[in-house]
Formats: sequence, C-alpha cells, structure tokens
Amino acid sequence: MLREAAASVAGYKRITSPLGGWSMEIPAAWHATAARVRGAEIATFDVSAAQLSGNAPATDQLRMSVTLEPVQGGRTLEQVGTDGVPAFLLVEQTRITVAGLAAVRTTHRAYEPAGSPFDLLHVRWTLRSPNFRDRVMAIDVWPADGALRGAGDRAVASLQFVAPLSLPVQPGISRAEAMGNAYTALADSVDALNWNAAGIVPNAANAGSRASGLTFSRQARFSGDNLDYV
Repeated sequence: MLREAAASVAGYKRITSPLGGWSMEIPAAWHATAARVRGAEIATFDVSAAQLSGNAPATDQLRMSVTLEPVQGGRTLEQVGTDGVPAFLLVEQTRITVAGLAAVRTTHRAYEPAGSPFDLLHVRWTLRSPNFRDRVMAIDVWPADGALRGAGDRAVASLQFVAPLSLPVQPGISRAEAMGNAYTALADSVDALNWNAAGIVPNAANAGSRASGLTFSRQARFSGDNLDYV
C-alpha cells in the first residue's frame, strides 16, 4: 500500500509507504506500486504494459526499486550494496549522506551478457532504516547513465522517514491452530524440503526400522533457499 499526496514542488507528488515508514517525491506522471519487504517499484512508464515486462527500460526511461531488506548483523552498507554483484562489474562505491543518515552509493553494471537489453548501468543507495534496526533500505535506479538519472537522484534526495504503521500485535489465531494448518508432506529424502517448507516429516518407508528418523527444515525467505535439516 502506497499513499500519494501533493509535493512541495508543482508537477511532483510525494509517495509514502505506511508500512515502510518512508516517503519521497517523484514526478506526478511516474507510476509507483507497493512491493515486497515494505518497498516500492517506481517507473516513468507503466511496467505491466511494457515490452519485456518493463525489465529493460530505454535510455529515456527510468526504473527504481525500493526495498527494506532484513540484514544479518555485522554486514556493512558496502556489502549490502554489492549483493549479487561480482567484483568485475563493480564501478565504484562512495560514502554519502541521505536523509541525514550515513549511506553508500554503489555503481555497477548488471550481471547480464554484454550488449543484451538488460546490460545496463545501475546505481544503488544503501542506508540503515531508523525505524527497523534489522533492515537496510536499498534504492536501485537504472539505467544510471540515461537521460533521467538526474530525476532519480532528486527522488533519493527527497527521501524522508516517518513513523511506520503499527501492525497488530495480537495473533488472529492460536499457535495450535497455526501449527495445525501448516503444510506438511511426506518426503523420501531431504531434497523434498524444497517443496515442504513447514513440515516435520517422518519417512514412512523406514517406519519401525532402526533407520527411521525425523526431518525438519528452515528456509531463509529473503536471502535465498538456505535449508537446515536433520
């Protein structure tokens, strides 16, 4: 959910993420939709109606992706800024200030074949959210060498933080109900954990034998399918 209001400058609007606790000004004609992890997808065009689903904007277009990623303790803003970026694609990193907070600006090329429509220059700002101790805000803008780069810079410069919307602290159902409705499935091997994210799974083929056991899994939803199992 994003809220829109008139901005301080004519021709602009201020978009606010109540759940993310942030807002920024963008041109009134730009498109913005709420996205994963309290973020937003912003573009100068209608992404859903664009060729290639809008993933490869032209040089006279611009896309922005805003996320508030959960980050494990000890990771630096430089490290978050280069997530998924091999060293040979990194152009530069610079320490700056955004919204009065320490930030890092990372410029890099996309991890795509040279010359493809997706081989674009990206610039990514990373800064720690003042509202969530375990989250880093990442703002990715591309193409960073296009005609609208300045508009992207202005949007980032207008970033403000507000108190996020409080979510209900009381569960809607009991723990027993939640566990009873969790998806479980029979698994013949640990490979089946890819399709069984919540189950505690005995192997029926070995039931009653000394080799029978118990399997459980944990998946890190925001940093890939990292599986723990016994």
